[in-house]
Amino acid sequence: MDDTRTITTLLAAGGRRLIVGWSDGTEHDLDLSARAEAPADDSAFAQAEAGPDRVCWPAGGLIAAADLWELGLAQAADRLIGWRTRHRLTQPQACAILGIAERMLRNYEKRAYPIPKAILLALDGYDARLGLPVRPAPERSGTPGRS
Repeated sequence: MDDTRTITTLLAAGGRRLIVGWSDGTEHDLDLSARAEAPADDSAFAQAEAGPDRVCWPAGGLIAAADLWELGLAQAADRLIGWRTRHRLTQPQACAILGIAERMLRNYEKRAYPIPKAILLALDGYDARLGLPVRPAPERSGTPGRS
């Protein structure tokens, strides 16, 4: 992780999800349901606190910002690849739909760059246009800001 990238905002969302804002403007909607470091209890999970270099919980558990950044890249890339696969799109076809260069799509899929929020929203928009179910917005149980 770039040493200058830090956590600037944190919001606990329903379903053991965290919305993490980064100092470079990136935002990751993270599913932490498979992470042992995060409390299993919903009320304890909702008490997540952010520091510039970590997220921790008063009841115990800590995840380093570098790990959250890598998880965010991975989950967004998996979402993009899954969307493209579900629709049986080649990379050039997906690029035409999303309005991006093939080089950028390859970089997003190999986790080299964060996927802009506009691209992730476009995936939902494409599905909605086809009348398919879209990814639900997170239930926001916290307040934005850094603890």
